[in-house]
Amino acid sequence: MRLHVARTGCSIFLIVITVLAAATMGQASDGDVGIVLTQISENETVGVLPGENLSFQVQAGWKIMERGPARLDAELLGKRMTRIEFYLGNKTLLVQAGRDELYVKGFIAGSGALTGLTAGEKRLLKDALENNGRIDLGENTETFLHALNILSSWPSNMLVFIWHDSDEAMSAVGREKLAVMPRKDFNARNTEALKLVPLDRPAVERMAPPVLNMTATDVREIAVVQGWTNICRRIGHSYTGRYFKCIDDFGLCLERRYFNYTHVVGGRRCFGRCGVRCTGVPEVKIYTRDCFNHDACVTRLGYTAFSCDIMFTFCADDVMNAPRCR
Repeated sequence: MRLHVARTGCSIFLIVITVLAAATMGQASDGDVGIVLTQISENETVGVLPGENLSFQVQAGWKIMERGPARLDAELLGKRMTRIEFYLGNKTLLVQAGRDELYVKGFIAGSGALTGLTAGEKRLLKDALENNGRIDLGENTETFLHALNILSSWPSNMLVFIWHDSDEAMSAVGREKLAVMPRKDFNARNTEALKLVPLDRPAVERMAPPVLNMTATDVREIAVVQGWTNICRRIGHSYTGRYFKCIDDFGLCLERRYFNYTHVVGGRRCFGRCGVRCTGVPEVKIYTRDCFNHDACVTRLGYTAFSCDIMFTFCADDVMNAPRCR
């Protein structure tokens, strides 16, 4: 596990957001319930929801990977990424996404301690998602909405931690466990390659996503491998997915039993849609095999089942990367 020094947020920055919000409260705002936006720079925006205990910062930039052939004028290679930090009471919810990488982390401001989300906090995030579908953040708009979708869908028994980089995928699941697998197996959805290890909280709490370069120019974006499978064309038709159940007695999911599950995609329950069933922005509908399989898992085993926690991490990747259904 590669560790980085964490940035745990800044109380001074929160004060800046509050002051900017107060200064712009009378201005025209975007969205249905009036998210107040303030543009800090070309690649940085802050905002608040008046009347709610929620503010946020959005930054866009490049994760610089390397230069081309070794020479001084070689082009930069990288990935375009968006970083969003939601400030909810004393919690910071970080989502940084770009192409095939995803970093999600919830922590207590100041201490950096990992945290989960309460039902009330998820309800607030869901309301922010449903009521601000017309918010305009330029190229960062969909990432903003998808981030709210992931967070408002978060399982109640999971700490907020997903770490998908180019080499491996890991996430906090169940009771103080960390699910880890090589990235190539994650892309292939090869659950047999998954391992569960004890969650090393201090190590995880020190982790920080790649620093973004917000001024780089002439960067060529590298190709990525698709991990999701779109099932939009199956809406209204029966579809057979697969979920698994951990059956060992050690809490490490060393043995798994797989089950097929057939159900109509969509319908009144929006079965297979990524998110909390039929909630979300109405026109942003994403249906994938992973989200269908997760719905099958929670239908049979319940929302807090250990194996369903593991399957949720595949859904999070789909939310950020799979195209919407037209």
